[in-house]
Amino acid sequence: MCWFFILALLGTAAAALPAGAGTQFTTYTVRAGDTLWAIARQYGVNLQTLVATNGIADANRIYPGQKLKIPRGTGGGVHTVVRGDTLWDLSRRYGLPVEVLQQANPGVDPRRLVPGSTLIIPGGERQVANRAASLSFIWPVRGRISSPFGPRRGGYHYGLDIACPRGSSIRAARSGRVIASSWQGSYGRVVVIDHGNGIETLYAHASELLVRVGQWVNQGEVIARVGSTGRSTGPHLHFEIRIDGIRVNPSRYLR
Repeated sequence: MCWFFILALLGTAAAALPAGAGTQFTTYTVRAGDTLWAIARQYGVNLQTLVATNGIADANRIYPGQKLKIPRGTGGGVHTVVRGDTLWDLSRRYGLPVEVLQQANPGVDPRRLVPGSTLIIPGGERQVANRAASLSFIWPVRGRISSPFGPRRGGYHYGLDIACPRGSSIRAARSGRVIASSWQGSYGRVVVIDHGNGIETLYAHASELLVRVGQWVNQGEVIARVGSTGRSTGPHLHFEIRIDGIRVNPSRYLR
């Protein structure tokens, strides 16, 4: 019976969290006899995270057929914002990169956190980042960093822009299999390489693509040429490292 009491307390305290594109979810259909505690334990998710993500008012009352969103890789929990909190403060407190917190909570203005609101605090990304740190990524081009990863003009820049002459060789930062080689809207001509273990790299604004989907490429192999396609103000490479769909600061991992 004590679990029902704990669940009730959590349920009355939790507020709904937005399910934006930055967080990946599994959908679970409640079955007869299920409890939120058992579901949370089954998926390795913090109980309060499960309650808050689904906006559950009474944690004792779930019903067969109910659809629940299960955040993947977010076993950490939720944080209730207090006056004076900033995303940068929370980054230091929980030992997570700012970009991980921001992408786990899409739509949240990092400069204006609302007291009383709740944020998902991912629990798995620290281990994910450690996976990438153990890998060796080389610089895909040589040039000047024209726009670093981080806040930019009131928004957030989720990659590293490296300015270099048009036609310069773009090289694979690590060996892997090409999963995209095409035009992708504002990215222009893009190559995406899957390196396994949930890690991908993206190379955007190319003038020419030199690889095809399904092709294996070795680290350092030329995969494209620098250009200014898509939404771009001049020839450069926009480079991203993605870990389980989370875009992280490439500067931390390039050698």
